[in-house]
Amino acid sequence: MKNKILICSLALFVTSYSQNINLTGLVTDVSNAPITNAKVSLAKKPYQTTTDKAGRFTLEYSVPVTKIQIKQNSLHFGNNTLKIQMAAPSKVSIKLYNTKGNQLFAHSYKGKTSSLTHPLHNHLTSNGVYILNVNINSTPLFYQIVKLNNQSTQLHPISNPGVHKSYALQKISPFNDTLIVSAEGYNTSKLSLNSYEEYLHIKLQPSSDAVPTRGCGKDLGVLKEGNNSLKLMSNNMQREYTINIPKNYNKNHPHNLIFTWHWINARDADVVNGNTANGGANWSYYGLKRMADSAGVPTIFIAPQSRHGRWDEVDHILFDDLLSKYKNDLCIDSTRVFATGFSFGAMQTYSLSLSKQKDLRAVATIAAANWNIYLPQNTHLPIAYLGITGMSDDLCSFVRNHATKEGGYYAAVTHATDNGCEIPNNIPTAAVGSKSHVIYDFKNCPKNYPVRYITFDGGHIAAPTDGQHSDDGNATWVPRETWKFFSQF
Repeated sequence: MKNKILICSLALFVTSYSQNINLTGLVTDVSNAPITNAKVSLAKKPYQTTTDKAGRFTLEYSVPVTKIQIKQNSLHFGNNTLKIQMAAPSKVSIKLYNTKGNQLFAHSYKGKTSSLTHPLHNHLTSNGVYILNVNINSTPLFYQIVKLNNQSTQLHPISNPGVHKSYALQKISPFNDTLIVSAEGYNTSKLSLNSYEEYLHIKLQPSSDAVPTRGCGKDLGVLKEGNNSLKLMSNNMQREYTINIPKNYNKNHPHNLIFTWHWINARDADVVNGNTANGGANWSYYGLKRMADSAGVPTIFIAPQSRHGRWDEVDHILFDDLLSKYKNDLCIDSTRVFATGFSFGAMQTYSLSLSKQKDLRAVATIAAANWNIYLPQNTHLPIAYLGITGMSDDLCSFVRNHATKEGGYYAAVTHATDNGCEIPNNIPTAAVGSKSHVIYDFKNCPKNYPVRYITFDGGHIAAPTDGQHSDDGNATWVPRETWKFFSQF
């Protein structure tokens, strides 16, 4: 049985059908960690949704399509064969696509023709939806063909309601829109769409723009510029800490925040006053206060105090409480929160880096170890990591045990693996007796999540210097390298 439908480039159309659009996908960061509550929307349509806890989204809606009401040229479709009869000689081309936009075939007729016949049975091989494009005298006409239940090829005029159709043919508008995906702390992604049904995996890059906290716009209150020794209730315990407010603090400008964790059996005041490495004021907050002031970058520093000279699990809660308090009280850039420490303070910093990647942009550890301290379950989220170790350090060794993967080197390897970097069999290190340091950058890391390891000729010290074996907070290169690492974000 043959079925006929009239077509014309000057046709009038009546909207009566709808086309379902079904866009699904996953939104992650560059390390494939899911991003929750990312906003997913379309540029040309008023439809939007957000990602769930697994980073997944579904965007479903319908768009109108139009039936054809035509007077002149006729199209016959039967026995898997397309026949077109033109009212006047015309240039004709035919193209067939699947819904993913893949072209199944194309044919252009040379010269002008009044009629044509073209078989389609080699292309309509399975159930599903096809898009037919017929061009008559450069006027494009688009049709949707839906094959159901492998029935014989039939086509009834769609203006005749109630007629059973194995194939339904109707005019549609080509799908063309832009998907926009945004999330706090990430650059917005825009993706061109040309398919009715797609599964998309969108990776967002971390934003370089400051993300101000709730405290922006608030006055300092009881705080003053300089060091403030304070107490805080955390986990039902009264905890001590020192916070340093920079000169010319601007309540409307988001500031960097650096947590500085003290070494074993020390106090917050030791970090604040530079009471190690013979550094004094130049070594205050591991020398980073001097670097921030020299760079003209107002930076807030927090030096927490441990309970018994050591850090443990409850100090993760202390970190959370301090960060929450000062996000609410001060103007902080939530995308530029950092942490550093020496020895047991480096171990605490490493411990935090395993579970606080969403809070910490980067960390720097000076003589870290990945044993003999509370280590939370690694969330495997990306974080920028800098490790520094003396090759003669017998307390927090570069490698303590290869079999158990203990050592400062393996702390760096953990994050290099999580970040998706290339893991070498070994890395270049400072030679004993060289009185120098060697910098190694893990290869093929994501741009925003580098991993760097610095080894030096020396033992368990915080402020090594080149050219001599000394622990000198005035001459050491450690603050400079740490500040440079943090400043790239």
